[in-house]
Amino acid sequence: MFFRYTDHMHIQAISSADGIIGIMALDQLPLLAEQLELDLNNQEHQQLASQLAVQLMKSLSAESTGVIVSPEFNFPAIIHKANNAGLLLSLEERKTSLDPLQIPQLAENWGPEHIKNNYGVCKLELYYHPQEPNALKKRQLAAEIYDYCQYLGIDFLLELKIFAISNEETEEQQQEAKLRAVTEFRTLCDAMAVSPPQDPLAMVTVTAELDIPWLYANDSLNYEAYKEGMRAALDSGAVGFVVGHSLWAEMPDVKQGSLEDAFNFIQTTVRDRLIELRRIAAEKKASNSV
Repeated sequence: MFFRYTDHMHIQAISSADGIIGIMALDQLPLLAEQLELDLNNQEHQQLASQLAVQLMKSLSAESTGVIVSPEFNFPAIIHKANNAGLLLSLEERKTSLDPLQIPQLAENWGPEHIKNNYGVCKLELYYHPQEPNALKKRQLAAEIYDYCQYLGIDFLLELKIFAISNEETEEQQQEAKLRAVTEFRTLCDAMAVSPPQDPLAMVTVTAELDIPWLYANDSLNYEAYKEGMRAALDSGAVGFVVGHSLWAEMPDVKQGSLEDAFNFIQTTVRDRLIELRRIAAEKKASNSV
């Protein structure tokens, strides 16, 4: 599918012709590098991480409707992106360990205006709980980014990660927190990626609460669990998915052989999984339209 020059900065550019969105989260490279025991401050390790980023881009972007790239770690890999895949650029500074209660740090010397200059859709990962101390500040941050993106004429994808605020939080309380969070941010982005409540009725409620497209995202799961969660989300009104770690969770074990083994794993197993997710999404879209 081809887009006009001015359409690259909008949600349509990360959607397929039939309205499905399947996004590959290449901005998760720092986590993958840590799992592979690569130090991104080491020049040799940086080169290996760059090679992985390029291989992931070459092998997976053609099977994606969009690719999320971090300006800090894998920006050069963009030149290997397939033409049919739209581009999303992360705002946040990527870290392997973070405090979910803290306000997210934005990448240095980077903002929505730079994303517009690179013809991308703006994306922010935001950890959130409605009852946390910084809840208001986080909503204000999202509102400011959304307003600025609207001013610039680019779209904003919010990847909302609702966490448990305490170990005593029950499953019912977590479900309520997710529904409340979705409601609080529904007017502050053009599309939302979220791990919805597991209860089928609550999942349908997410769709009822949102007037914008929402995508299934839960990379704490292995591939099979992710796939089943995605099926349920699509049945409940999600229009697609954002996936990264769940595709290549076994990579550390594979790389014990060699980098060539890791590349082969990406070109075969990982690519086949992404193709399967796209197929499931297309089938669900077709059946839901009947």
